[in-house]
Amino acid sequence: MVQRYGVIAVEDLTIKGLAGGRLAKSVQDAGWGGFLQMLAYKAESAGRKLCAVDPRGTSQTCVCGAKVPKRLWDREHVCTACGWMASRDHVSAQVILERARTVPSSANVGEVMPCVA
Repeated sequence: MVQRYGVIAVEDLTIKGLAGGRLAKSVQDAGWGGFLQMLAYKAESAGRKLCAVDPRGTSQTCVCGAKVPKRLWDREHVCTACGWMASRDHVSAQVILERARTVPSSANVGEVMPCVA
């Protein structure tokens, strides 16, 4: 990943909060914090930027910027503003990508940068 992309975006999740919820075992088993530390290290070594994106609203927003409310069990995204249809997770990933594109070009290589919409 660090060899292929100049900027890598991840959701700025609170691991402590995740570990206390329904996904507790999955989060702890996956070692999410350890993964992020290793990713930051590898990004810095490769001269890449790692961007921590604000996760709020990524599943309730369309790439066009429109709000598209969904219940947790709604897996499909259908935007009434632009008509885009895709899976909820795919749209969330696209929104994270768009937020990461707001990274200032002056940011230091290897620095984990907060990105906001």
